[in-house]
Amino acid sequence: MKQYQFRLERLLEIRRHHEEQWELKLAVAGGECARLQNELRELDAAKRETLSTRGREAGTDMNYLFASELYIRRLDARSRSDANLLIEKERVRDEIRAGYLEASRKRKVLDKLKEKRAQLYRREQLEEEVKLLDDLGGSTAARRLIIDTRSVG
Repeated sequence: MKQYQFRLERLLEIRRHHEEQWELKLAVAGGECARLQNELRELDAAKRETLSTRGREAGTDMNYLFASELYIRRLDARSRSDANLLIEKERVRDEIRAGYLEASRKRKVLDKLKEKRAQLYRREQLEEEVKLLDDLGGSTAARRLIIDTRSVG
């Protein structure tokens, strides 16, 4: 039995490649979001650390109190900036995810078509093989019948 050849194989390869490209873009965007989330957690931890040490050091040095206040304000500003950037990156990631899902859907449609056509091809090949074997079996039986009638008569 000869092997099934999908006529749209090249298109399927292109769609797979397209899907992989979207997957890579999605991984980059997801990495950026994760990095920003980690940075926000670190900024929050640094702020809590500064607030806890400021309470112990407050009575001893006004310069330390002033510097810690400025540091906390800088952490807050950076947190707000990173939070806004995270919102933007998440929006971009969602757009990329939509593109990836669309590319994946297009590839899956062709994969399903290829599967169905391959199944149909195999079924047709088996039917042809059965017909051929039936013809061979029938002609063998006919030859035996002819040979048997000659030998009797």
